[in-house]
Amino acid sequence: MEKIFTLADFAICDQSGLLKTFQILGYIFIFLKIVIPILLIGLGSFELGKAVLSNDDKAIKIAISSLVKKAIAAVVIFFIPYVITAVMSLVDGADKTKKFDCLTNCLKEPSTCKINDKDGIFTE
Repeated sequence: MEKIFTLADFAICDQSGLLKTFQILGYIFIFLKIVIPILLIGLGSFELGKAVLSNDDKAIKIAISSLVKKAIAAVVIFFIPYVITAVMSLVDGADKTKKFDCLTNCLKEPSTCKINDKDGIFTE
């Protein structure tokens, strides 16, 4: 009879490539959650300023509406990493052995994720 492999058969925290991937994703999330909201609000403010200078009431209303939508999108984008880490903690919470804790830590705080590339051991 063939053996079926489960997550218990794999040492996830010993996979340096996987840890490095989650660390890089963590840095990308930090960058995106700062840069994208700034760009959205900056572009919306620029459009509003352009509409105000044109003295067109219809253009001003459209620009204000656009700015509000971009501000809401900026807030949503800012909180996406927190939602992802919450989902990961739910997955980690379902697992009593906390096998995914190292991945969650690398995603939440990539600067504290320590990876030994020689033998792939995760150390805090």
